[in-house]
Amino acid sequence: MTGAYFMLTIQQVPCAFEGRVVMGPKACCPPSESNEAASLAEPLPSGNPDEWNPSLQNRAVLSCPGLHTVVGKWTKTSPRFARARPKSGVETKRVDLSKIESKSGAKALMPGVAKSGPFSKLMAGGRIFWHWAVRRSEVLPYPPVEISIEPTNRCNFACQFCPQSSPSHFDQIPASAIQPDGVEVLLGKIRNSGVKSDLLHWTLDGEPFMNKRFHENLAVARDFGFSKHHFATNGMLLTLDRLSRLPSEGMSYVKTPDFCSDEAYFEQVRGTPGSWKTVRDNLIAAIEDPSLAHIQFKITDISSYRFNDPQDLDRRFDELQSIFPKSDRVSFHRRVFHNASGKLDSRLSSKEGYRVCPYPWYTFFIAHNGDVVACCRDLEHQSVLGNLFEQELMEIWNGEKYQAMRRDLAGKRPECQSACDGCDMPYDAAKFSLRNFVKTALHRMLILSR
Repeated sequence: MTGAYFMLTIQQVPCAFEGRVVMGPKACCPPSESNEAASLAEPLPSGNPDEWNPSLQNRAVLSCPGLHTVVGKWTKTSPRFARARPKSGVETKRVDLSKIESKSGAKALMPGVAKSGPFSKLMAGGRIFWHWAVRRSEVLPYPPVEISIEPTNRCNFACQFCPQSSPSHFDQIPASAIQPDGVEVLLGKIRNSGVKSDLLHWTLDGEPFMNKRFHENLAVARDFGFSKHHFATNGMLLTLDRLSRLPSEGMSYVKTPDFCSDEAYFEQVRGTPGSWKTVRDNLIAAIEDPSLAHIQFKITDISSYRFNDPQDLDRRFDELQSIFPKSDRVSFHRRVFHNASGKLDSRLSSKEGYRVCPYPWYTFFIAHNGDVVACCRDLEHQSVLGNLFEQELMEIWNGEKYQAMRRDLAGKRPECQSACDGCDMPYDAAKFSLRNFVKTALHRMLILSR
């Protein structure tokens, strides 16, 4: 055969690396007598690989450790192919191309990737509610629903309301960043634990774009079937050049920059001299660029950190919205500051009416060094529940430390957990209102997205 051909294969491959994930959307090897792989080969009239079934490009499928299902294409250049060559015994079955012409058809062949419509997300939410609010379960029969990986703990801002502003911030956790091979290890363990979501958060400490290989990390995540990405950014490095490097085929992004209409106030409590205009210009350029239609922005007003008059806050919020062009890719929100991890003065008038924080029943936050911490506010690793580089996900998720945290919070003993001691969020009735639960489902779990 001559010209451009692609081999589409489903294979059960004994991995040569004992539990390491077979990466990439490539078939493990071209068909030959030595491996007895039965593949479908379809010539491309134009010879352009991008014209053949782009929904399958850069996707991978995982199953249990040591035995991996791979769905995808093979070409003469397979950069990840050498990572996991099969030892022997490749079992392959023929696939009808007509069954995988759409993204949903491709996902149907991928047991490690979610079929995550709104109904399944609602069911997952109901299960969380049952084990958190009703049973107060310590051991959970499901893996975490919301998972976040920290790209780096470095930041180019030193916000007054963030531990980054402390001169000793890096004494306990040295500044560093996660590399693509580290992301590969973490996502392999995440998929092997049974997580089927296509949504991944990249939030904890630091500014994601301070990691110069962040776009490569996202490409690895795409290989594992994560096509929706949600993360905070201060916008300072959000240039069109950096945004253009992010994988776009089959991907969508939600970015949540904190901003405000008051330039002087912003640069005093959050940014650096000249940063307000840079962030504003970066955001406007990104919003107006038609090639970035796969990126949404949820711009959050931080005026309430210092100001508390309701009319003044309404005025500031209106001014913030007037700065940016109208777009269905932009929405605006207001920040409510809490004494998270005991690092700020509480804004609540009283600590009455304790409510059980739901985070340990559905979230899983992984730092760049593999530490699994209590929540998105535990930036200084006060409560380390395990390390995903050293342990399996479910071993941590239902391990004694996670169980103890659930037990302490359910028993109204948050002071027993270092990260929870002093946090005032459990006393904020608004955080536990139906309105806020709906907001969380829409904006964090992206429950209506397909």
